[in-house]
Amino acid sequence: MGLAEEQFLESCNESFEKKENTVGSMERDWGKDSSRSDVQCVQQYPCDNISDAISNAKDGEAVSVPADATSADMRTFGTGATRNTDSEKLDYEGFLSPLVLKRYAEYLHKNRHQADGKIRDSDNWQKGIPLPVYMKSLWRHFMDMWSAHRGSTLKSDLQEEAICAVLFNASGYLHELLKERK
Repeated sequence: MGLAEEQFLESCNESFEKKENTVGSMERDWGKDSSRSDVQCVQQYPCDNISDAISNAKDGEAVSVPADATSADMRTFGTGATRNTDSEKLDYEGFLSPLVLKRYAEYLHKNRHQADGKIRDSDNWQKGIPLPVYMKSLWRHFMDMWSAHRGSTLKSDLQEEAICAVLFNASGYLHELLKERK
């Protein structure tokens, strides 16, 4: 064990002994996705200090230190590897759906084909489209989506197209707003 690890464990043990005798406060329920190999459950171990908790952890299991145990909120894995917690980081994997992104990409790819027969670059829209153009298109597609929601006879694949078009126009509008902010 290196000097930095020893100092970390020593500071954890001091704070930990003042706090409680159980390690593990960052459990996450992954529901049906329990097969993920890159995410390990954080276990709770009754112990006298952080070193014992780390020793008790199985390979790949994270041992969580109470948030106030150190100045840095750290995770220590049974392998000895350490990482900051991810509780304040953007969780793209959780926020986004691969099903939706794939369908959206299929929609965008299909719409790369222009009326003149040429295929535009996939990021062509990022060159800039005026906000009113996005807004008018968004409303047209939203009306299709809303009508389908209210029971119109719009086919399922066309309803998906309308939803993807709403996403495209909302994303493009937001993209333009964010470009202006920089």
